[in-house]
Amino acid sequence: MKVRPAVVVRGRGAVWIALALCVPLPSPSVAQSERTPSASPPVVLDTVIIERADLFSPEAAAENPFFDFFNEIHATTKPWVIERELLLGPGDRYDSLLVAESERNLRRLRVFRSVRVDTATVDGKRALFVRTRDAWSLQPRATIGIASDGRITGTFGVTETNVGGTANRLRLWYVRRADRDGVNALASSNRIGNSQLAGHISWFNLSDSNIGSWSFSRPFRAFSDRWSLFYEGLAFSGRVLQFRADSPVAADTTEWRRRAFTNRAFLTFAPVADARAYLRVGVMAEVRREEFLAVPNTPASIDSIFDLVPDTVYGLVGGFIDYRRARFSRVQSFNGFTEEDQDLSDQAFLSLSLAHGRLGYESTGIGARLRLGTGTQA
Repeated sequence: MKVRPAVVVRGRGAVWIALALCVPLPSPSVAQSERTPSASPPVVLDTVIIERADLFSPEAAAENPFFDFFNEIHATTKPWVIERELLLGPGDRYDSLLVAESERNLRRLRVFRSVRVDTATVDGKRALFVRTRDAWSLQPRATIGIASDGRITGTFGVTETNVGGTANRLRLWYVRRADRDGVNALASSNRIGNSQLAGHISWFNLSDSNIGSWSFSRPFRAFSDRWSLFYEGLAFSGRVLQFRADSPVAADTTEWRRRAFTNRAFLTFAPVADARAYLRVGVMAEVRREEFLAVPNTPASIDSIFDLVPDTVYGLVGGFIDYRRARFSRVQSFNGFTEEDQDLSDQAFLSLSLAHGRLGYESTGIGARLRLGTGTQA
């Protein structure tokens, strides 16, 4: 039986470790009754106590050997993973809105079956209690199909969404299609190291093409954050077949080797930002490049073989404005087996994109997108 620390304490003195371990965690109703009225002086947090629970309780694991086995092979989420998502800590004033947003940050990781962040009094001092229960994170995948020619197709592999209890994601799939097969690999991190940066990289290696994508960002992690930076890229290199609808010969096709690169970046600033609502404005830029090379000895007409396609470079610039007033509802097992936050916020989003003739397009045009939304709880 592996041993894991259940409670981790961050505070102003070692004495709080002993006190925290001796005091039972309060229920939400108790913590609610102990909140200081708004007319009273602001409450300052003295410590943070993190209680982590495995997939199944010790009592359930003792009665069922399968539960105990799953607990053994599952790595409980590390305490520092939980702590870095909190918007409150020792020395901060208690704010119920930040507590609710901290819960949402933790649930957004999608590695917990349940999350509770609340407060209670320990020996006359105020403690922030964080209680989590892990969700199963190893996701095997197996799909099988039969193509028209009798070949077996499908996807076989596994995804781990909480590698070593760090909330990082790894995926490795073998993909077989009717005319190609290959490997799909992915790695992503909500935080690179202990920084504010997030990263993602994926590679789809098929027998006739390679597709890679990557992104790095400094995302908004709270409604009150003031700025964000996001960059993503995509690279494609592979076979493209050009079929001729006006030809009676089925084999009259041209095979091309296509190479394409896309780079996109967003910079966003929030002139209005607090725990209740935000107004964000931003700019974006995109550059795309494509190359087509005809493959020799393709069974098509000689004219089409040497009908070269010129390289193309396109650019796009734009701006956007985003408003949201926060309203969320906590739901259980809505899209999976974990707790989730249903977004019922009032939202308004407007973006304008400029495709200019000097940026590679045949003519100049402006594209607009407007999105409005709100929600209500049934």
